[in-house]
Amino acid sequence: MLISKITLNNYRAFHNEKGSEATKYKIEFGGKKNLLIYGENGSGKSSLYKGLKDLFYSSSDPSRAFVRNIFSQNLELEEEPFIEISFTRGEDSDNFRFSADPNLISTDQDFLRAVSRTRSFITYRDLMRIHFTEAPEINLFDFLFGSDNALLAELPNPSSSQPETRVKIGLLWQLVVSNPDNTNTRDFINGVNQVLSDLEVSLNCLLKYFDSSLAVSFGRLSEGEFEIAHPRIPLIVNFYGKELDANNEHYHHFLNEARLSALATCIFLAAHLSIPPAEYQVLFLDDIFTGLDTSNRMPLLDILTSPEIEGTNGDTFSNHQIILTTYDRYWYELAKNHLGTSSWIYREIYIDRHSNNFDQPALLPGEDIYERAGYYFRMKQYPACANYQRRICENLIKQFLPDHKKYDALPNGDIKPVDKLATLIDRFEAYLTEYGLSFKPFSKLGNCLRVVMNPLSHDDLESPTYRRELELVFEIIEDLRKLKRKIVLKSGKKVHLKKAHGETGVVREYICELKSNIVKLEYEGITKFSSIDVLPLSQQDEGGQKKAISFEGTIEQVYGKMCHSLRIDHTANLLEDFTLPDGTRLNEFLNSTIS
Repeated sequence: MLISKITLNNYRAFHNEKGSEATKYKIEFGGKKNLLIYGENGSGKSSLYKGLKDLFYSSSDPSRAFVRNIFSQNLELEEEPFIEISFTRGEDSDNFRFSADPNLISTDQDFLRAVSRTRSFITYRDLMRIHFTEAPEINLFDFLFGSDNALLAELPNPSSSQPETRVKIGLLWQLVVSNPDNTNTRDFINGVNQVLSDLEVSLNCLLKYFDSSLAVSFGRLSEGEFEIAHPRIPLIVNFYGKELDANNEHYHHFLNEARLSALATCIFLAAHLSIPPAEYQVLFLDDIFTGLDTSNRMPLLDILTSPEIEGTNGDTFSNHQIILTTYDRYWYELAKNHLGTSSWIYREIYIDRHSNNFDQPALLPGEDIYERAGYYFRMKQYPACANYQRRICENLIKQFLPDHKKYDALPNGDIKPVDKLATLIDRFEAYLTEYGLSFKPFSKLGNCLRVVMNPLSHDDLESPTYRRELELVFEIIEDLRKLKRKIVLKSGKKVHLKKAHGETGVVREYICELKSNIVKLEYEGITKFSSIDVLPLSQQDEGGQKKAISFEGTIEQVYGKMCHSLRIDHTANLLEDFTLPDGTRLNEFLNSTIS
């Protein structure tokens, strides 16, 4: 189960005009699992974070308020403001909506409630709650166990001596406060200490990713010193083996911000791993890199993506859908290179100060230039759209053409890439024609690109004519995307022909080598194969010596010479006579590649 789409409509910073409620702010995952977002400060990253958090938490808090975009108050909208997530479960999909209209809320789901209990949403402000204080000592009791949103309140009590205390540890704390008998108090103390003992193990394992100089432990609750009004859980930090609090060197005053942020991050992540997993697991970290220097950011990515975290009994984040945001452009680029594209998508949010006379988010796709072209078209930024369309067409044509069609030879023997789109289009047409595929779907390509790439020829860039030309290029791009070119047999591959002599009956075997790749070309259900060039290497009559031969040409030319030598007629389908080394007939192999 994974989120496949997020849609925001007039929630907090996101302002949707009438008719764009379901299209303006939409993030589609495209089959990928995780999401990294770059956004300048004030662009709407936190609104996205709060929107998803509100949606999940509304499942267990029906009174949770929907925060409507203030500039949409008087708009006549086709749909009431909402946040919606689409989930895929195999081939099935479900949509869940948190809306300004109570009648349209559809978050009353157990699996959403389970997520709301796992403390899956973390911001940099949450980290600051732990250490960034002027208090002389840090007391983590309320943060971990004793408040309404305590990090570990949802954990089952691991130490119970009676049915009444076999509850979540947050509920047990409420029971201790309201009915502080010895059994309740003892079971609570023992349960908390067991949780802290387990948490220490995971916490120190995670800390090793950041800084081997740090080791931590939690102070324990003691029955003899336990005060319901003032329970205390200190954090004991060792720095290069030195206990920082032993001589009034309190760690939160001694350690720098990067180490404190790394420590706080690990506390959150270790606590999250300790909570029993929900059916769907998500982790949303909003600007969590803020307090971490560059050297400590990569370890966090390693923690989040590692298939194994040593010492944590198999607990990892590999089963989580991870959403990260950052305001740091340089870091965003580094993270993209590190994470790759196999399971991650990337998006960018900027401040749009040019629409409606107030700031609003401008949500751009990441590196997908096709999506960017569509975005600029929807935003009526037609010259930018045309620029991306040109890049898309160049890329698609270059992907389809073989290498020798994409380069020109220079007089000195060097080669250089073809840099003129018109030349690429001419070679593209010749290549299609050579192999029997129609150029007709692409015949307007050259003219369209010349027109849209010369916006100065238009007095009105928003004119229907100019817009229609862009739409036509999108249609041509869709046709280009349908073209497929695949190498099915590489040059150097051996092929055999074995036939009996027409007069003597002696069987002769020819061994040949492919001089070029065999390429399969496909478009709209039509499949063509490139010409097959072969070089005969040897011939051997049955019972005779192998002889070297050498005359190359197309497979038709070579086959004709072999048949002439063998005094036999040509087979109707000559590819039936050639076999691969494993005995598969060449025509059968090629037919098997046709989807």
